[in-house]
Amino acid sequence: MAKSVKVIIFGFIAAVIMIPALSARADPVKIVIMDSNRAINEVNTAKRAQAEIKQRVESLEAELSKLGEELQRMQQDYQKQAAMLNPEARAQKEEELQAKARNFNARRMAVPTEVAAAEKAVLDPIISKMGEILQKLAQQQGYNLILERRVILFHDASLTDITDEVISVFNRENP
Repeated sequence: MAKSVKVIIFGFIAAVIMIPALSARADPVKIVIMDSNRAINEVNTAKRAQAEIKQRVESLEAELSKLGEELQRMQQDYQKQAAMLNPEARAQKEEELQAKARNFNARRMAVPTEVAAAEKAVLDPIISKMGEILQKLAQQQGYNLILERRVILFHDASLTDITDEVISVFNRENP
């Protein structure tokens, strides 16, 4: 969800950047469209980064699984031993279990935040570089307005989609 909001914001920013060009030209307006979500996902930098993020997610899931298994094993051991433990030892085991459960829950709650931060760290520079590429293409090709494909309710077939061109330029400039 946050990714799509960023893409829409990116589209609006790209459009706003181009508005001054509309008022400064007497030439016919040249409007093009772009699928920024596709562009962001298909550039080589993003593909590599997504693979790294996927590995990180798998690592975090494995860590959580291990912590969960340890907690479950501790609970089973406690249930087997509880009747034989004196009150002090039982209280100590219960505290250990509670601490382990708190640790597990805190770690489980932190994982989505870690993943989101990793995605943001990857996407922000890509979005920034893509904005620079859009500005450069607009100047070179004479585009007056670049619109995000997903925010357009209707367009005729005469609008040019520059998504492939943006991906190509991005990959060439950011190997």
